[in-house]
Formats: sequence, C-alpha cells, structure tokens
Amino acid sequence: MVFTKLRWAPLERPWADLVSKYCIFVARHPWPFIIIPCIVTALLSTGIFLNFKIVRGVHYLYSPLDARWKTEEAVFGENWAADDDHFYPGKDVLRRRGLYLIVKALDNGNVLRQKHAEQSLPCIVTALLSTGIFLNFQIVRGVHYLYSPLDARWKTEEAVFGENWAADDDHFYPGKDNECFSNTHARLIAEVYANGDQDHFNVTFPLYHTSFATEPVDVARTLGGVVLHGNRVDSAQAWLVLFQLKHHNPLMEKLSAEFENLVARAIEAGEAPGPLLDIYYFHSDTFDQELANENRRITPMFSITFSVLIVFSILCTFNIKWICLPSGVLSKPLMGVVGVVSALLAIISSTGLLLFLGVTFVDMCTVMPFLSLTIGIDDSFLMLAAWHETPRHLKVHERIGLSMRHAAVSISITTLTDALAFLIGAIAPLPAVKYFCFYSCAAIIFIFLYCLTMFVACLALQGRLEERNANSLLMGPDNRMWYQRFFEDYYAPFIANGWTVTLALLLFVSYATAAIIGSQRVIVGFDLINIVLTDSRPRHFLEIRKQYFPEDITRMDVAVMKPPRMAIATEREPFLHLLDRIEKSPCSAGRNSTEFWYFAFEKYIGELGFVDAWKGIVDDEEAFSENLRGFLMASDKYSYDVLRFPNGTPKAFRFATRLRNVPTDELIDRCAQWMR
Repeated sequence: MVFTKLRWAPLERPWADLVSKYCIFVARHPWPFIIIPCIVTALLSTGIFLNFKIVRGVHYLYSPLDARWKTEEAVFGENWAADDDHFYPGKDVLRRRGLYLIVKALDNGNVLRQKHAEQSLPCIVTALLSTGIFLNFQIVRGVHYLYSPLDARWKTEEAVFGENWAADDDHFYPGKDNECFSNTHARLIAEVYANGDQDHFNVTFPLYHTSFATEPVDVARTLGGVVLHGNRVDSAQAWLVLFQLKHHNPLMEKLSAEFENLVARAIEAGEAPGPLLDIYYFHSDTFDQELANENRRITPMFSITFSVLIVFSILCTFNIKWICLPSGVLSKPLMGVVGVVSALLAIISSTGLLLFLGVTFVDMCTVMPFLSLTIGIDDSFLMLAAWHETPRHLKVHERIGLSMRHAAVSISITTLTDALAFLIGAIAPLPAVKYFCFYSCAAIIFIFLYCLTMFVACLALQGRLEERNANSLLMGPDNRMWYQRFFEDYYAPFIANGWTVTLALLLFVSYATAAIIGSQRVIVGFDLINIVLTDSRPRHFLEIRKQYFPEDITRMDVAVMKPPRMAIATEREPFLHLLDRIEKSPCSAGRNSTEFWYFAFEKYIGELGFVDAWKGIVDDEEAFSENLRGFLMASDKYSYDVLRFPNGTPKAFRFATRLRNVPTDELIDRCAQWMR
C-alpha cells in the first residue's frame, strides 16, 4: 500500500523565502541594523523618563471597568459620603479614609485581664498618641502641624478629622463634638475591665445595654473571640478599633494619610503602649503601599535575573570538543550577550512607546520584563542553533539565509501566537490584566523585530570571524555536537517508536481528562489578602479579622433611590414584603441583623409609650412626617439615612443587613446577584 504524502502550507514557503532574502541583505549590510535599533531604543526610552508612573489602586486594578458595584458605590458616595460632616461613625467605612487597629495579648490570651485592659486603653482612645508619641511633620507653606493627645473631655478619635484641625496657625488640635461611637464603646468596656468592675457592670454579648451609652453597645464589633459565662462576657481574644478620618479636602487628605502612616510606623517600630500587647493595623492605603513594597522587593531581582541570564547564555553558546576544550571558532559567547541585550532593548523600546501613547502602567506590568527576557533568550538560541546546523563551507550570507529560513519561520509563528494570546487577554475587563497584556504583547513584537535586525546582524559579524577561522587553535573536523548526537541518534528514534507514540497518546488523554475535571473545581474569586506580604502586620490583621470579626466584613448596604412613601400602605407593604424576602433568604442573617430607620422609628414610638398610636401614625402621612422629623433629630445613628428634597418629601433612604454563609467571593457574588 502506498500512502501519498499531502502537504498544504501556502504561507510557509513564501514567508520563508521572504525572511531568507531579508536576512541575506542584513548579513551583507550588518551595521545599519545594529545602529538603528540602538537609536530607536534611545528615542523611545525618553517615554519612560517623561511619562513613567505606576498607577495603583486595588479596587481599580482588580475589578472590571464597568463593574456594577462601582455605580452602586458612587450612589452611596454621592449621597451619603459627599462631605466630612454628615456621617455616623461606623457607617460608610469603605467610602472614607480610616485606620483599623486590632489589639491582641502578646501571649495570645485574654485581652480583658486587668493589666491588659489598662494597656489597651491608649490604643482604643488615641491610636497610641496618649503614650507620649507626638507625631509631627511639616506640610505646606512651612506650617508646622502637631498631632497631640485628646483632652480629658474625650472629643472623639477624630482628632485627625475634627472640624478645627489647627487651634492656631502653628499647631494641629482635634475638635469635633460628634463622638466615634465604636471607639467610645470600646473605651467603656476597656475601662470596666481595667478597673476590675466587670462583676458590677455585667457586660453582655452581643449587645450590652448601659445607661452610659445612648445606643446599645455592639460588643460583637468591638471584641473578638469572646467566651461567655452565661450571657456575660468572660474573656476575649482581640479588640477591634476604627478611626474614621476626614478626606474631602486636599489638606485633610494629606493630614489623614500622614496620620495613618505615622501610626503604622510607630506600631512597626514597637512603640506599643505596653509590653503585654501586640498591635496589628490596616488603613486606607495599605493595599497600595503593599503593592509598592512588593515592587521595591522585586526590583533588585531584575538585575540579578539579567546577570544570571547573561552568564547562562554565554555558557550555553560555548561548543565543547571531545577533548573538553572550548572551540574558539564555533563558540559564540558574545551572541549570548547580544541575545540578552537585544531582549532588554526591546523591553525598553516597547515600554517607552506605550508610555508615549498614554497606555497606563500598572503594578502587574513590572512582571513583564521577566517573561519577555525568557522569550527573547529562547528566540536567540533557536537562531543560533539553526546557524550551527548549516555547512561551514558556505559563505556567511548563504549560511544566514539558510539558517534563518528555518529559525525565523519558527520564531515568527511563536511570536504571532504569543502576541495574539496577549491581545486576546487584553479583552479581560480587569485593568491590571488588560494593561499587562498590552505591554507584554508590545515587548514580544519588539523582541521579534530586534532579533531579525540586531541579532542577525551581530551573528553575521560573528560568522565572518568564524569564516576567517579567527581565534582558532586547531581546525578539527566538522563533527556534530554531543547534544545533536543525542537527539538525532537516540531521542528521535525513541520518540518515533510506535509504542512510545501510543503511550504518549494515552498520557495526553489522561492529561486532558484531568484538566477537564480540574476546571470544574475552579473557585472563582480574588482574595485581597494575597496582595499583602506574608508575615506583615496588615496580613495578620486581615487573618485575625476574618477569624474573630466575620460579621464586620459581611455587611451589605442597600440604597432606595426612588423610595416608597412609608406612610401610604399601598407603597409601604410591597417594600416591606421585599425586605422580608431579603431577610429570609439564605444569604441574610435575618431581621435581627437589619439596621433600618423605619424599624428603629417604630421602636422609638413604642419607647415613648405610644405603642397603640403607631397604627394611626404610620397611616397618616402628615403625622408620620412630623414624628419622623423628631425621631431623626434624636437619633444620630439614623439621622443621615433619610434624604429629603427641599419641600420635605423623601428623596432616598438606605438600610443595611448582614450576610451569612458567604465564605468565598463566588458566594458573595451570587448573593449580590440575587438581591439585585
């Protein structure tokens, strides 16, 4: 039986002929093709010096540009976090600058022990400032700002964010009447245990009702790892304290950022208020700073990688004869250097060009040089190996044309597929992935261009030295290299054997089956904790918070922008029915976790002794509006939840509920989709 060999490759031969003729021209005129890439690189590199800026922002980089949550976040930001004066501490946490502290015992024991509680008080009250750590710095126009401890009247942790940042022209001093309830509650509990009065005050969990606070103390948001004795708090593993900061003003933004950084540096320096405690922090810029720290950590790695690749390339370009002496004629160590340098120039050129064009440079793009260098080295080795395969009796330009006829086609295909792969990846909605793919694609294209110019030209110059037998001691026979003998005489016959082919096919089927099964188990989501460096205090903060304060993470805010008139039953009842469905869903923690001004209003009327009058109030629009106005004036917690038009009619309102059973981002996304 005779099998006819079919071959259909309409593009391969024309492209091979074209590349071969082009490379022959380069071999005959090498110097312009060395000088021009260097000039182009020098010109394009100015884009790096003029426009280089790393854009950071976890929420910007790692979420789709058209993500629905961004629109929803903007609704809350524009309506309930538009300034620094109208807010309730503990709400709008993600929409404002803030500093979190978690305080644990150094021995991982109970933080409510008397000595530990005493040392916890400075952290809870003033973020380390009352320990004598006066944090000061110079800012604009030579004005000196000083962060000083709060006065005895306890004017809120918003020392950094009070209305009167500077008591005079020279000193910064807090001054805002609204207290930060979360920290006031933490301070109240800490003082109870620091004074040994826990038996008298009977601190209960999760809510602690006391005459010393206008609202019940939510102990679950202040203490973590709580152990109860009956319904009384017996011990706890950690404190959670939040300092919300002003930022709707350039000066306030700078001061708040500096406050966060100075406290963080004080904690890192071990300036905690006592030897019994360990403090972990997290603030508004932690993720961005961690990304910057990671970049600074890997920057030295690039120079090390570059040096290692040069050494590796030089060693791999030596041809070793059977007498274990390197051949000065066949070896081309300089081509190893040229391969690395040409790849580096290509990376510089591509980066400079895209920066000239205004393409955003993000943190993930700093990984691109490592990937691109390996591709450039691989291409140069392919071309050098093809050169060694050509007969040495041919002219240099003939050897170049023959070798590039095969090698250039191979690297053309790999360049095309790699560039297309990254262009397809640029379709991804995540900016971090999109811009990384843009820079990687451009680098691969420039590497291909510089390989066919600079590398081929340098190879032609090296070929002329070989043709003149330069640097040669003995001109031995044209023997194959050891690796050529191995692959041609041993590996190729083995891999072409029928049994080997069958085994390879079975292994491929097994691999494909495992890949399909594994792809079904992929967990969709991105855990932000992976951005933070291992063993850093912010990472420990996130781990401890997830362990001891899970309820603080799974809070969902809902904005009602075209609100029903709650005093009209036909509009109120459908809305309450919808809310009931949300609370009874598997995602919600239930009615007890919902913070809704309407329910608080009803409770307020009952506490005033007008339980029987509620039915009449709720169905009378005028009475409802009049009593609601008094309730909102008396309740700081809900006073900003209801927005009104100038004529008094409701414009929008908000409420919040907690989620449960949502350990992964995928489940959180499903809950969000269902509730939307």
